[in-house]
Amino acid sequence: MPSSDPISKTAAAGANPATVPSFTGTLAEGVHVLGGMGNALTVETDVGVIQLDTGQSARQAEGMLAKLREISNAPIHAIVYSHGHLGYNNAARSWLAHAQQRGDPKPRVIAHENLVRRWRRYGELEPLQKLFIELQFRVPVGTVTQPLALEMPTDPRSRKAPGPAPVGALGDR
Repeated sequence: MPSSDPISKTAAAGANPATVPSFTGTLAEGVHVLGGMGNALTVETDVGVIQLDTGQSARQAEGMLAKLREISNAPIHAIVYSHGHLGYNNAARSWLAHAQQRGDPKPRVIAHENLVRRWRRYGELEPLQKLFIELQFRVPVGTVTQPLALEMPTDPRSRKAPGPAPVGALGDR
């Protein structure tokens, strides 16, 4: 959600462990937590950075990207959506714009194929989804007015996919 969204200022949002990372920093060589929703994870590979979840807002993404650039200058190779709940990847467009501004190739956006169906349904039921957000974060009804940020995956995956990903598809490490 945009940083001007009053939801981020509510007591409910501040108390929600999904919106306040418990840790930021390096977990192991090439594995980092930059903030975001639910401890979004960043992994450095030989083909670039793989980002698991992108954060809830452009403002949050700015902070995450600034931390990333302190650690690595590698291109963002892929963005992976951990699951289909709204919020965890509202800032995907910010990450894609960052890659474009740097002149890097467009990152792959990877998610389970069911996320595509779910997000299409969210789009069809957008007024209801906004009401759910308002109720969850205890803001007045009608407060959430911006469109849902649904950046559809470019690379949907199925559990039924045969065999492992090809070597080098996401890097060797």
